Amino acid sequence: CIRDRFSENEFWAKYPVPSISMDDPQFDPEAFWMGPSWPAATCHIVEGLALAAKNLDSSLVANAAELFRRAANIYFTPKIDFHERYNPLTGKPLSQFKDYMHSWWIDLIIKHVVGFMPNADGKLELKPLPLGLDYFAMEGIPYHGHSVSVYWQRPDSSPVYKNIPRGYVIKVDGETIFKKNNLEWLEN
Repeated sequence: CIRDRFSENEFWAKYPVPSISMDDPQFDPEAFWMGPSWPAATCHIVEGLALAAKNLDSSLVANAAELFRRAANIYFTPKIDFHERYNPLTGKPLSQFKDYMHSWWIDLIIKHVVGFMPNADGKLELKPLPLGLDYFAMEGIPYHGHSVSVYWQRPDSSPVYKNIPRGYVIKVDGETIFKKNNLEWLEN
């Protein structure tokens, strides 16, 4: 069961996701495939859990958001950078080799921060994870012959970020089609 994987003794590391369970006797956080977290594998796990939470079991949404936050913390702090692998207990990079994971993370940000879930049929679907962000904006997304812009600014945020409307706002071709004071899912 997926819920069993949220144990801090197994795979729910501070710097996700270890390559084997942390309770395995052979676990070594710095031995090649015997414990380190790998950005490529972590991206796939973040994606799988987020999609499962959004489409199969909404009780997993909080875990998906927390996994996203933990993973982003290791790769985005102090700046966006991806090493080949990391110690899942300390977050220490374990190689000098820099891996190119930017496009995978851009995809995760589009789908799970902004919430934009592209569909072949042109249906507009936005399902952001509750990540606790004060603001974000993604403008001019070309989508089935239209231009979609998505904005979030916490209604009670201070300071106010200019040019970002308060609340969760979706515009299509410059016209507001959705506005809520909290991050809600839209299936239109």
